[in-house]
Formats: sequence, C-alpha cells, structure tokens
Amino acid sequence: MRDPTIDLVVEKRIEITRAYLSDLAAMLADGDQIKTGKRGRPPQRRNRHVQIADAIAMLVVDADLNPTRSHVERRLRTPSACSIVTAALAQLGEHLDERTVEGIWDQHRRWALDLARAFYGIIRDELRIIRDPEGRPMR
Repeated sequence: MRDPTIDLVVEKRIEITRAYLSDLAAMLADGDQIKTGKRGRPPQRRNRHVQIADAIAMLVVDADLNPTRSHVERRLRTPSACSIVTAALAQLGEHLDERTVEGIWDQHRRWALDLARAFYGIIRDELRIIRDPEGRPMR
C-alpha cells in the first residue's frame, strides 16, 4: 500500500508545476517568442515544448525526481517529472499523453538541464519548492 503522505507531496509538486507553466505561458503570450532558424513547426508549439522541458528539468534538479519512469513504475504509480508535468498540463486544460511529454523531454533535455542547473537558485527561490526543515528537497 502506498504512503498517503507521498500523494500529498506529489499534489503539491503538481500545483507548483501548474503555476510555473501558466506563468511561462502568460509571459510568452505577451509577445516574447523563442526564435528558431529552421522552417517547420510554428513557434507557438516550439515555445510550449521548451516550457514543458523547462518544467521537467526544474523537477529533476530541485525535487530530485527521475525524468521518466519504466513500465513497472507506471503500474506502481511511482511519480516521475514527466508524470507530474502531464498532470499539471491536464489541470491547465492541455491533455497530452505522458509518452508525448517524454518525447518532448527527449528533444530538449540537454539544454533544459543545463539551464535549470545554472539558474537553480533563482528558480528555487521564486517558486519556493517544498523543503523539509533542514532545507533539503522532499521526496
């Protein structure tokens, strides 16, 4: 049987991620666009994918979660960064499959992790990620 306190921590992380994604969406809706030199996908979709990868990287770096989970972990409902971002997106009305979010992570993970590590202190302070009394990320 699962520990009910884990569910509370996961719910809090989903809430934080949802707020993070909605803040980024509002910022980019004001006209800030990520420029790409390539033809193809419209910039709105690329911008949203960058936001999703950034949210996953934030959870990987700050909450020390695995970015993805195996088939066994899915059956056990072990949370991963992608599963939390998928749940947050669903609360925002964007219904993406967890596999789709994992695909977005695979495309953007290298730079997203570097960026999250570089700005770890800024992101952590602004979002006030859940911490125990000693200041360590809760798992």
